[in-house]
Order: sequence, then structure tokens, then C-alpha cells
Amino acid sequence: MFHEVLEGRIVDFKDFIDQRTLPYNDISLGTLCSGDAVGNGAASAGKYQGPASEANVIRGKVLCVAAGNEVQEPGLDI
Repeated sequence: MFHEVLEGRIVDFKDFIDQRTLPYNDISLGTLCSGDAVGNGAASAGKYQGPASEANVIRGKVLCVAAGNEVQEPGLDI
């Protein structure tokens, strides 16, 4: 599940790790970064918004969790 500020805003998704077809959130780093950039203020009644608060998100999954540890590979959230 993604943070509410991204609800309905992920318009495309590509999983380069497990080839899943639906977006998922197992590390949260991409959610944090994209939420900062495109946050629409949904979680703060509009008080805190990102600089691209009306943008949608194309998500590329490039990090994985191996044995409970993050595998450090370059991340991508556009």
C-alpha cells in the first residue's frame, strides 16, 4: 500500500526486480521521495505540498529486500 498522497497518481509501473505487474511498496524509499516531490497535501489538509503537487508518478521498482536487508541498487521514481 502506498501513502495517501500517491493514491490514484501512479500512472505507470515497471518492476525490474520481480516483474510484478502491480505497484507495491516493500522498502518505502521511492514512496518517501515521490511523496516529497508530488505530495498533494492529502495527509495535512493541504498544508504541506510538494513542488509538483499536481503531477502523476511513473514508478520503476529497482530495489529489493534480501533476507531482511536492502540490496543497494540505483533507485528510480519519476
